[in-house]
Amino acid sequence: MEASVPKCEVCNDCEPDVILEASDGTRFGVSASNLHRFSGAFPAPSFVNADPTAAHEVTVLHETADIVRLMVQFMHPGVRQPDIWLIENLWQLAEAVEKYMIFPAQGVVKARVRSLATEYPIQVFIYATRHGHDDLLPDVEKPIGLADFKSIEIPLQLLYAEPPWVIGAVHAFRERYRENALHMALKLRGLKEPRDRMKTHPNSAGTDVCGWDKCWTLWSAVIGPPVRILDFEEEFDRCWKDFDCWYCEKARWDVTPSWETADSLQKCLSKARKIGK
Repeated sequence: MEASVPKCEVCNDCEPDVILEASDGTRFGVSASNLHRFSGAFPAPSFVNADPTAAHEVTVLHETADIVRLMVQFMHPGVRQPDIWLIENLWQLAEAVEKYMIFPAQGVVKARVRSLATEYPIQVFIYATRHGHDDLLPDVEKPIGLADFKSIEIPLQLLYAEPPWVIGAVHAFRERYRENALHMALKLRGLKEPRDRMKTHPNSAGTDVCGWDKCWTLWSAVIGPPVRILDFEEEFDRCWKDFDCWYCEKARWDVTPSWETADSLQKCLSKARKIGK
């Protein structure tokens, strides 16, 4: 299929010599040199007919016109790029940016995806596993570990469209995550009040254990549902500046080592990947 090249929507000075057609039939005129320079998925200009008056091949894409328009904007030098925080169809754009290797957009899109880890953990997880962004996995561990899968039907449909080994890794991680939360809760419940409130640390003269009351008030609040248990370390670090108690700090480290040795989401994925492939 051949056609004449439309004008560029992004820049008046651009000389388009390539036609990109969106899934709804909307066509965009784009410079082959820009495509080749800012993307890793399009051919070099030497393979393109340079005559703007001649008929050109139409490259049909699976993306919608809105997504193709954003792609084209990101692949133009000297123009202001789209505000990624205002884009509604972010997930479709994120897939397109990775699919066509649009270099100027990859970093900013990834940053925006990371910011949504708590609100949309499954979507962020899928994006990370599909495109090798393992550094995003720690951001979604807690939301995925504690998510009520019965209440998130649409994200689950996305998850179950992934390869079976990915789904298996998620379930293995969730089981291990909750086991460690329970284990941590049991250890917290087993903490005992110090016998001598004014006993000093042998290596820190003048430091007493009077912070116990504050510590125990904090710990008592998190003993309960797993979501509160897993807030323990964050809450402890936030409140630690208000008291200095060697006994309580020692107790804190007695509680946390088993949690820190739990399999991470990335480890579960690595194990499942070896089995699944």
